[in-house]
Amino acid sequence: MAVVFIQLIMGGLFVFAYATYREHLYTGILVGIMSVVSLITALFLVKPRTNSLAYPTVFMLALVLLQGALGFSISHVPPLVIAHYTNALVIFALSIVTTIAAIRASRSQQPSSSSQPVKDTPPITH
Repeated sequence: MAVVFIQLIMGGLFVFAYATYREHLYTGILVGIMSVVSLITALFLVKPRTNSLAYPTVFMLALVLLQGALGFSISHVPPLVIAHYTNALVIFALSIVTTIAAIRASRSQQPSSSSQPVKDTPPITH
């Protein structure tokens, strides 16, 4: 999620000429790599397997690929920049939702203290 946020910042810096195209591109490639890592994690490492993490990560990977295609197409079709910005915000929102779902899934897998039987302890006498 932090990498996606940094990429949004880099995009804004690029728009206002505080960052170069290359910096924005490299951060975007890093977002793509992190999307593949999160997909692998959601599909193969999370036990038990749940679709609540798999579907959003597959969708996010598709959006990141679309984002790259839009980024390279902007030089030929400048109005696509609006779709590029909108898609970036959707990717950021989806990364937040997926992170929250992963936290909830990990918490639901941990044994809760209320599920264990309470032991009867004798009263303390002095």
